[in-house]
Amino acid sequence: MTLESIIHWLGGLLAYITLGAVFYGIWRGTQQKPGLSTGRNITWLRSPWFYVITSAIYFGICFLGWVRLPWSVSPSLHGWLLALGALVYFPGMSLTLWARLALGRNYFVSTGMGAQLFEEHRLVTSGPFSIVRHPMYFGILLAAFGSLLIYHTWTTLLFACFAPFLLNRARREEKALADGFGQRWHEYCDRVPMFLPRLSNLSGKTLLVLAATGSFTVALVHLGAIFIGPAAYRLLGAGEDFAAWAETGSILPGLITIGLTVIFATFGGYALSGAGLIRRLPLLTLGLLGIASVYTLRGLVLFVELGMMVFSHFPLDALNLFYSAISLTIGLVHFAGIKANWKYLRSTLHDAPRHLNG
Repeated sequence: MTLESIIHWLGGLLAYITLGAVFYGIWRGTQQKPGLSTGRNITWLRSPWFYVITSAIYFGICFLGWVRLPWSVSPSLHGWLLALGALVYFPGMSLTLWARLALGRNYFVSTGMGAQLFEEHRLVTSGPFSIVRHPMYFGILLAAFGSLLIYHTWTTLLFACFAPFLLNRARREEKALADGFGQRWHEYCDRVPMFLPRLSNLSGKTLLVLAATGSFTVALVHLGAIFIGPAAYRLLGAGEDFAAWAETGSILPGLITIGLTVIFATFGGYALSGAGLIRRLPLLTLGLLGIASVYTLRGLVLFVELGMMVFSHFPLDALNLFYSAISLTIGLVHFAGIKANWKYLRSTLHDAPRHLNG
């Protein structure tokens, strides 16, 4: 199994999980009493037959269009497109799923012709909705373009072309929400952008959750390398000697990789703890500062590599540049989250057991 096939498989799994959550939300929405609506008569949105027919059309198009596009690129460019697609697709689809779950019982479908609220509809402004007003649509946009770079089929091209039309649907929903919640909605719009996040809107909790996601992703990649074998070690930049060591059948490369997986997973746990989502871990603040420093120092190698390439004419190693950029990004997100959540984290500096003082 290659890294590309793993990305394809994980991407499909995440898409089906998200679709499952969406279909469950639709079913639950049809059981609730309708409230205010805007646009044309959309009572057919509550008909089970509508979803049976549209689902059949949707999956039929996916099946028939799942044919590779007639383009050919070099292996190196193919690798870059796969990496870029994964970096866009997985956060996008994860954001879509997060937003769907955050909406809970308030989720229902709308169309470009109209939108409907429930009788006991609640305005959700927390979680991903504190970042942008339409995180599901923003996530779908990212996932659509990312899927095109990963799978490059006619189906994903169609999704990428039609994704921008979600803007019209979002405007219909905003009209319904403005009519339903009035001043509360307008105040929310003043604070939170429609689609493009403002960095100033990202709370320390959100930033540390993003940092944790980065660490857990790195941990999963290392775990996957154990099953893929030497080819994955070469792709991860472990070096030819390490890959050759794995080819001999030695268990030590696997054990080392398991150790790294545990370390990165622990990094993710500390970020979640700093966000307040799990219990406080030992030496939380110092641990987070150390983790942020490790990522950032590894990422700063990027500038050394670029300097060597420019001034010493070293050959370009695209993968190393890519890994350095990822590491630097995760490190800076950690530092930003620590800074924004410092009031909470500072209290952990004084959590040493008092009985040690007698």
